[in-house]
Amino acid sequence: MLLIVLKESKKSTLRNTETDWSQVICGERVDRSVIHYWEKNLPKETIEQAARIIGSRLEELLGYEFSVIDATSFSDWHQDAGGGSI
Repeated sequence: MLLIVLKESKKSTLRNTETDWSQVICGERVDRSVIHYWEKNLPKETIEQAARIIGSRLEELLGYEFSVIDATSFSDWHQDAGGGSI
């Protein structure tokens, strides 16, 4: 499951997940067809729950020193912080 979560978080292909991550995560190279099978047969809820648990644990370990600013309200370079046009 960790391999699939890593694949999704890195937006990696199955081939790259096989070559770059499977040895590190699983201790041996896992063929991309096996990773694909796991990905298609793990319930979505299981993966979502794992991501929440991992995220909570990371927050505990890192604290608030490492934060992300959500800039989704900035639609282009011509808006100021208040949302008005420059």
